[in-house]
Amino acid sequence: MLYSEKKRHQKMINIEMNDPGLDWSLSGFTSADLVAVARIGEGEEEIGDGSSAKKNSSKGDTILNESVGATNTELVEGDEKRKKSKKKEEREVEKEKELVEREKKLMDTDILPTSREDFDRLLTGTPNSSHLWIRYMSLFVSEKNIDKARAIAERALNVINFREEDEIFNVWTAYLNLELSFGTAESLSSVFERAVSNCDALKMYKQMVRIYQNAHKIEEADALLEEMLKKFRHEDLDVWFICGQHFMQTKRFDKARELLKKATKSLPQKHHVVVISRFAQMEYKFGDSEQGKTLFESILSAYPRKADVWFVYIDMLIKSSKIHEARQVFERVTSINLGTHNMRTLFKKWLDMEEKCGNEEQQKLVKERAVHYIEEVTEKMDL
Repeated sequence: MLYSEKKRHQKMINIEMNDPGLDWSLSGFTSADLVAVARIGEGEEEIGDGSSAKKNSSKGDTILNESVGATNTELVEGDEKRKKSKKKEEREVEKEKELVEREKKLMDTDILPTSREDFDRLLTGTPNSSHLWIRYMSLFVSEKNIDKARAIAERALNVINFREEDEIFNVWTAYLNLELSFGTAESLSSVFERAVSNCDALKMYKQMVRIYQNAHKIEEADALLEEMLKKFRHEDLDVWFICGQHFMQTKRFDKARELLKKATKSLPQKHHVVVISRFAQMEYKFGDSEQGKTLFESILSAYPRKADVWFVYIDMLIKSSKIHEARQVFERVTSINLGTHNMRTLFKKWLDMEEKCGNEEQQKLVKERAVHYIEEVTEKMDL
């Protein structure tokens, strides 16, 4: 079955993962995330105003009732008491308004919480916000109070609703980074074991690998990748790709190529095209483009009508600035009828390349070949 370009890309398993680095900033955190807190603040202000008015009215009525038949002096004293009471209530309302205004400022991404009171107030309204919990942890990290930062992580894990899996995952990620930076091997291992038990185990393994990679802990990443392969090699192709990319990025190309051989021996035949294609892409990105070319050619010699492989192969050549080779591949693939939709996409991609990297003569050649293809298809339809 042939797919559109969009579906072809969706079909390929993505090598890249979300960056789990311990970013104590709230980049990307907008005030929209704090709408619930804003509403609570506004509600409190309205309640404050209403209760103040009732208190003021009640006190005024009492004074007035007590003032019936009173002397002018007593009335003046009553007025002074009312004024004092009113000023007190006004101060309370003003204080409440200041608190609400502070909350509104805290909702601005450029004005972040800076005190425990600020965090507690915001988290009362948004207890499931991993961004706020992580920022709260960072407050204590900046104060070099690592135990308190741990306590905030534990508190977050207890408070965040269990259905908020992504938020919980973010907190575990921050907790792991915290232990890697400030804890011991034992404390890190303990937190990781708990994280694996309480989250998607495979997802957490992948995240921990990336954490090690970001910290340039190559040996630790190697050990965890080996463990991950043993546990999940038959469940998820991604573990092979992550491991292969790790070897490529650390310049251990022979290990990556041995891993590919191991993958094709361990995995069912139906996965071989995807696996070989992914390792071929890695060769172009991180290793030897000739090795990548060999892998792509091995697939296409066995499966010449795999349109998605042709497209990826061409993309790798163009991205590697191998325009002459890409042109040769275009000539080959457009001589095979891969279906009208795929052929139209191929000719368009080829023409785009020639407009950017070729000349008018080469552009003319592409157009002529496209017209020739259309004429052939039309002729067959007429028959």
